[in-house]
Amino acid sequence: MTTTFPSLPQSESGIEKPRRICIATWEIEGPSRNAGIGSAYASLAGALKRAGHDVNILFLLGCHPTDGNIVDWIDHYSKQGLKLIPLPMAHHPRIHAAWASSV
Repeated sequence: MTTTFPSLPQSESGIEKPRRICIATWEIEGPSRNAGIGSAYASLAGALKRAGHDVNILFLLGCHPTDGNIVDWIDHYSKQGLKLIPLPMAHHPRIHAAWASSV
């Protein structure tokens, strides 16, 4: 059995416009030690960029990658035409699993 799905709506001119896309994630290839899903997000970001879209990656661990220095990772992704943005964190965050795992 084959199921078909309708296409996404086209613009009135019929020309697809580049989209502004933000991928918000705890894991992205490079700054995250375990990058299974992070590798998938990095590949998705690259594919979207090659398709002409403006892609930002919001890194939810802020300036606390589990591997390396966040400035180096920002530069790494910038060379690929992607913008890695560390989520700003409060000066005194409440203790929660994501923050605790990043320090």
